[in-house]
Amino acid sequence: MVWFAALLLGIFFAWLGFKKGVYIMAAAAFNFLMSLYIAVMAAPALLKNNPVLQESGYYAAFSILFLAAACFILLQGICYYLFLRGADCVFPAAFEKAAGSLLGFLIGYTLTSFLLLAVCIMPFSRHELFLRLISLDKMKTFSSSTTVKICHFMAGWSLQYLADKPQKTIEYLISLGDPKPLPVSPSAQPSSAPLNQTSTPPSPSPNRPDESHLQ
Repeated sequence: MVWFAALLLGIFFAWLGFKKGVYIMAAAAFNFLMSLYIAVMAAPALLKNNPVLQESGYYAAFSILFLAAACFILLQGICYYLFLRGADCVFPAAFEKAAGSLLGFLIGYTLTSFLLLAVCIMPFSRHELFLRLISLDKMKTFSSSTTVKICHFMAGWSLQYLADKPQKTIEYLISLGDPKPLPVSPSAQPSSAPLNQTSTPPSPSPNRPDESHLQ
């Protein structure tokens, strides 16, 4: 199911790349990878700015989706205004179509991993009905491995060394979708001594006569 979704979305964007050509798709691929990198690596700092919702998986998922979309629109708009507007095709037609299709497939494949990462962050992905449709472990493996590779690629391109930071960031984001432990109320905690003890009558002293027969 995971690979089918990646293949289907990749084919759709490959067809789009075949129509648009390599020049436009190269700019779109770079802008998308940069937007994904910014959204993932900036997520922990973004969540810390809202202490009330920083443990919410839905808030984290929609935050990275919104940040990635906003960055892509901004970068793509700048590229279109400076480079793509009125640009002529300078490559052979065969290369233009083939390379555009390849870049389009790359965009669709990475977009699938990013969307599945957002799904893994949201708690509904742990629901029994959802797990009948798709495996959560497969989604985690596919989305995290692909996104980590993209983050390392973009970090290397920008001459940054991140070590295992992308992996830890993604693990932290995915952990937000796990069920939270229920808070334990103070009344549910066992007390050291019972509050209401039943008083037992003292046993008669051996030196004291039993007064019951005197009544």
